[in-house]
Amino acid sequence: MSTPKSSRGNGSIFGGASTAGGSSGDPKEKMRRIPNVQPGTLLSEHLIKEGTYGRIYGGKLADACDVLIKTVVDGASLTQVACLLQDSSMLIGVGHQNILAPMLANTELPGPPEIAYPYPCKGNLKIFLQKSREMNTPLSTRQLVEFGLHVTKGLAHLHSVGIIHKDIATRNCYLDIDSYVKICDNALSRDLFPDDYHCLCDNENRPLKWMALESLQQKSFYNTQTDVWSLGVLFWELATLALTPFEEVDIFELTPYLSDGFRLSQPINCPDEL
Repeated sequence: MSTPKSSRGNGSIFGGASTAGGSSGDPKEKMRRIPNVQPGTLLSEHLIKEGTYGRIYGGKLADACDVLIKTVVDGASLTQVACLLQDSSMLIGVGHQNILAPMLANTELPGPPEIAYPYPCKGNLKIFLQKSREMNTPLSTRQLVEFGLHVTKGLAHLHSVGIIHKDIATRNCYLDIDSYVKICDNALSRDLFPDDYHCLCDNENRPLKWMALESLQQKSFYNTQTDVWSLGVLFWELATLALTPFEEVDIFELTPYLSDGFRLSQPINCPDEL
């Protein structure tokens, strides 16, 4: 059996998804593959989530179709703008019912860039699960399994076209009106979900609790198998309605904890069959 290709070197989590060969490509070049609309064409109507510099809006394309808009604040640094463009460019051109890829963008100066996606009516999967838990309206096991199947199909398609996502988690998935889960890029995730990202003294915030042991040990090592590890953590998120994985484990103890063979425990409401 052949060994899956890996992403090394510059393939840090800051680069978002990458090809199996390790190169994520020029984001500006990729942005040219989708329509670039004029300023004022994308209308931000309501704020969905806001971080230190990133914002996600629900809006419209010129008073027509509904869209999800990812952007940054006016005072965002060049590095923050570059991260938005880099991370949001990774799934451009990937067509699949379980992938949420950018449909168009506004990158014209002087305002901040805006990246538009088809509008996922039921929103972010992590937030959807958290609300279900907080409102004591648990989802059926069948529904949660279907969510997991949707993500699995989307990830399998990414791998079939040579893309390694590197940040598979419920925070990077969305639900459409038919409750189909769609994998999205991780643009703005570090800013909008800061509690999910941590630094191990190397100035890079990574989703450590979702990362495979090999990625924790080698930092820049990612391949299809490390994506599948993260998928397993996502399944645990589904079963717990988006609790934090390894919450009892100190970040600096996570690598030795996993090296000793410890793993996530079976959620209380997860049937033995699963």
